Amino acid sequence: MTQTPNRAALESELLRTKRAKPIARPWLDLAKLPPLVASDGVALTPTALQEIFALQAKEKALRAAEGVAPWIATLTPRANGAFALTLLEQWLASSQDAGDRFALALAGLVGDDRVVARLLPCLPKWCEESRHKLAEYAASAIALVASDTALMALDGLRTRYRTKFRNIGSAANAAFESAAAARGLSPDELGDVVVPRLGFDDEGRRAFSWEGGGAAAELLPDGKLAWHALDDSKTWKSLPSSAPREVAQEVKDLAKQIREAVKAQTLRLEQALVKQRRWKLARFEELFLAHPLGRIFASRLVIGIYGPRGALLRTFRRYANGVLAGVDGRAEELAGTDLELGFVHPLELAAAELAAWREHLTRQRVNPPFPQLERPVARLDPAHAKRRELAQVLGKSIGAGTLRSRSERRGWVRGSVVDAGAVSSIWKEFPGCGIEVAMDLEGFYIGIDPLESVKLGLVRFVRAGTVARGGYVYDDPQGDDPRILDFGSVPPVVWSETVGDLAAIVGEGDAS
Repeated sequence: MTQTPNRAALESELLRTKRAKPIARPWLDLAKLPPLVASDGVALTPTALQEIFALQAKEKALRAAEGVAPWIATLTPRANGAFALTLLEQWLASSQDAGDRFALALAGLVGDDRVVARLLPCLPKWCEESRHKLAEYAASAIALVASDTALMALDGLRTRYRTKFRNIGSAANAAFESAAAARGLSPDELGDVVVPRLGFDDEGRRAFSWEGGGAAAELLPDGKLAWHALDDSKTWKSLPSSAPREVAQEVKDLAKQIREAVKAQTLRLEQALVKQRRWKLARFEELFLAHPLGRIFASRLVIGIYGPRGALLRTFRRYANGVLAGVDGRAEELAGTDLELGFVHPLELAAAELAAWREHLTRQRVNPPFPQLERPVARLDPAHAKRRELAQVLGKSIGAGTLRSRSERRGWVRGSVVDAGAVSSIWKEFPGCGIEVAMDLEGFYIGIDPLESVKLGLVRFVRAGTVARGGYVYDDPQGDDPRILDFGSVPPVVWSETVGDLAAIVGEGDAS
């Protein structure tokens, strides 16, 4: 069995050996860093700290340098959050040079969820400033924190940046998939597990106490907080002014965590809708009916109950008072071990039921977290079931910049780059259904002026993973290629989402 490195032994060995040359950075003030405390309760010496910084600065990857890993192992995990946050703040106050990314690595290695909260808002700003590599490093640093909050953040990042700024999405996805494999879960299952409760109990309440007073926050379906006296004798619109400054800051941080969590889950659950993901009854209850954050979505989305063969049996939602009921207000008694639940796609509903639910949500002033019942719906004409090439946008021209922004927003990515930098196609994957859809392009190339026109071509569906893509890879299926699926083999949701995407790309649908 490998023994945990001993702090005293490491420091003693350090004094006997040649040390790395100390680093000097104008922004790095070691004297102002809080102590870095080992598991024996003793703070590392300045000499040890200088050694850690010097060794880590030589490591290019966002991981513990070989000589730093033993020192990290002497620390109590996630017990040095103040050190990590102060180091991170010093680096953020500098020019944020990518060559100083060792600060990001160390903050992730020894920090806690405060590192995640501090870095997340920086990523969009760095992307806007074209500092994409820096945003990628930040995603990797978040992965080093290795808490459920960090994993939830990575889940959101891999979804948000799956097409645009793909280096960020790829870094987040690699870390997330590695964590899922380590736990013996699929990425989707891990995404379910790491949704935080943020201190709320099963009733969606969290108590805050201070000398001479206290208050309970209640998490509402819109993600906002309502405030009650601890004994429920009165209510307030906000945290009582008698709360001390540290409690007010804690509440402010909580509100930020709620917003980030809801944003991440919104992205993930919209993908679950498109993929037609289903949960066993007991699991759905745990994730969406008994979970304080999950209830936000159960209260604002229409839920379907599916039988053993996947047939939609009934629909319901969680009302504001906690009752589960259908569109007619009839209470829903969930029972049956063979049932599965999921969020309903509008093409699964008959016209009358769809209209009834739309009217209900409007009347109840329920604002869905993402388009659900208002999604464009397209049903395949049975007469076209044997066709294999969709000509919906064939021959239409669109500006390169418009094509890129509209398609990337909907999950389409660039295909192979071939001769003279030409891009042969764009494509989109529906991983839950095992399907990919690709659109031929003419006149699109790397570095194209956003105002230049691109001609759109035929669209085809294939089984996921059957088409090779890359630099100078010529594998786009054409003609009678057996990989091309006939329309009748395409799942209805994939067909509907694709037709909706194509309409929006050429400006005939919601092109926002």
